[in-house]
Amino acid sequence: MLTVTGTEMGLPLLGIPNSGVRSQYLNYVWNFCAEKFDHKEIISASNLIADAARSGNIRPFVESMISLCSRNSSKCQLKIREGLFQAWFLAFLSWNRIYEPSPESELRQGYSDILLFPRHRAPDIAHSYILELKYLNTSAGAADMDKASAAAADQLACYRQDPRIRLLAQGTRMHSIIIIISGFDLVLFEEIPG
Repeated sequence: MLTVTGTEMGLPLLGIPNSGVRSQYLNYVWNFCAEKFDHKEIISASNLIADAARSGNIRPFVESMISLCSRNSSKCQLKIREGLFQAWFLAFLSWNRIYEPSPESELRQGYSDILLFPRHRAPDIAHSYILELKYLNTSAGAADMDKASAAAADQLACYRQDPRIRLLAQGTRMHSIIIIISGFDLVLFEEIPG
């Protein structure tokens, strides 16, 4: 039903050949997505990931995912902690065609929460990411935040040394990001230089 019309970021761009097929195709896609999420949220998340691939700024995507999680989760789900947020990130990342999201990838005696490396090599995909998520209870103090931040920084420094990571990130700038969430609030977003 679709026709290849070109490429972007090393991926084929598909086009709809005529208005009859366009109507059928869009009807199917929107009906499917409407059952799960507001289609505007899906498009927005996809656009934020594309911007992160070009610009190196993934913070708007992170903020968007935390906001979506907050609006669509009950307070009782907070007992799941960072797993709840990781699931939201991965649900939306699985729809993107730029990055291959890898959850809980084993690296040097540890596990990173989310790795984002290009699915295909393309010159306009300039950035890769290692995201280390930490969740703090709303009653956590500054000492807890410092401890979580230090642990995440140590983990990220270790992950960056893994030869598999360097191979996967080849041709892109690697960003190591600490994300600390308390309740449904982003309390720390920090890139670790390296």
